[in-house]
Amino acid sequence: MFSDVILVAADADVSDVAVLMADYKLHTIPVDDEAQVLGVVTVDDVLKATIPDGWRRREPGPGPAAKT
Repeated sequence: MFSDVILVAADADVSDVAVLMADYKLHTIPVDDEAQVLGVVTVDDVLKATIPDGWRRREPGPGPAAKT
């Protein structure tokens, strides 16, 4: 049984890749260029491309308070 393969072009816009990942619940998508697979794009790749650099860099602080 064959099904349509979801892939993106090497020059695909990151927002289009994010939509495909969300719509099909994918964590990776093959990157295609003229019927040659160049690699894969991952959810982490999309996040790194869309989230500002300083967002994840936070000063260490106390962890959440333990509930008793």
